[in-house]
Amino acid sequence: MPRFVPYKRPALCKFLAFARVGVYDRRRFHPRSSMAYPDRMPLLTDQGQTQGNRLHPYLVSGVRFALGHPLPLVAADPGGPALAQVAVTVAPLAPPPVAEAAVSIGMGMWVGPNRVLFSFGAHGRALVDRVSGVTLDFDPALDPHLLAQYFCGTLISAVLHLCRLPPLHASCLVHPATGGAIALVARRGDGKSTLAAMLRERGWRPLADDVTAVAPAANGVPQAWPGPPRFRLSPDSMAAVGLTDGTAVGFPGAAKNLVEKGGAPWQVGPAPLVAVIELADGTEERPLVRPCAPHVAATVLGAHTFRRRLIAPLGLVADHAARCLGLLSHVSVFRLVRRRDLGQLGGLADAVEELADRLGR
Repeated sequence: MPRFVPYKRPALCKFLAFARVGVYDRRRFHPRSSMAYPDRMPLLTDQGQTQGNRLHPYLVSGVRFALGHPLPLVAADPGGPALAQVAVTVAPLAPPPVAEAAVSIGMGMWVGPNRVLFSFGAHGRALVDRVSGVTLDFDPALDPHLLAQYFCGTLISAVLHLCRLPPLHASCLVHPATGGAIALVARRGDGKSTLAAMLRERGWRPLADDVTAVAPAANGVPQAWPGPPRFRLSPDSMAAVGLTDGTAVGFPGAAKNLVEKGGAPWQVGPAPLVAVIELADGTEERPLVRPCAPHVAATVLGAHTFRRRLIAPLGLVADHAARCLGLLSHVSVFRLVRRRDLGQLGGLADAVEELADRLGR
């Protein structure tokens, strides 16, 4: 059985004195009010493309858009509310930099005023602009699964950053009994998708994999928004979970399988986020779950922001820090220490389920 280490939360004044999550404007530090939307208007309002193809509507991570080409393993727009609506255009893009003020921040990204240019090597380029929307310039022969991964991951995350709603680098699931969402955060390749797939086999409804958008509802409670309904798993992870049906895709740097089918159905619509669990390396024989101190919890949220290197160039450091701190007024953060061993996967799932039961009491 997993062991839980109790932690006594310090007073709020002690938290404010010792929290270190980067530079932020103390005058704007209002934990609850900082969770409000930066504005109630959509990021971009015009829909359309230069090509005359039939448009396929989608709602991914709270962002509504339409493409002239279908995205495999991405559910159609079910309707309802959205965080932002973005126009998508297919047009040639000039090589970077896109403007004199654009600067390279590495990993094929250039940032200018209210816009980000991405280079995907031989696959093409894409521009995310707060005014004009998303412009795609991809190789027509590109694998549609790769296009879906680029669009629903990197490009949607840039839209959310420009909305001042940076997403978490997390796999997120909804507890079958309480309806609360728990986000699993970790570094790339540390097993968050594998653990999420195992929990799905136990009845948890998966909500998002890799990119989890979080935004407040009208009552201020943070909501996690659904992503594309598929997991990205290595063959070893699929074998450990007991899955056999997947679509093999040669992602840059690694061969992965996109897994849509499995246990519980995917969550439709946002769910209240109640906890964030960071997967950390250790030498424990059994999984060890411990609550994070507030200043550590804020650091965890900041460290596991998807495409976090966009935050500083876009001038969002103070805003992002305030949002991380505001999130802590509603969400508990825990650290799950375990050995990197697929044989321990069942014990990790037990630890998460026991923690969820404790939170639901």
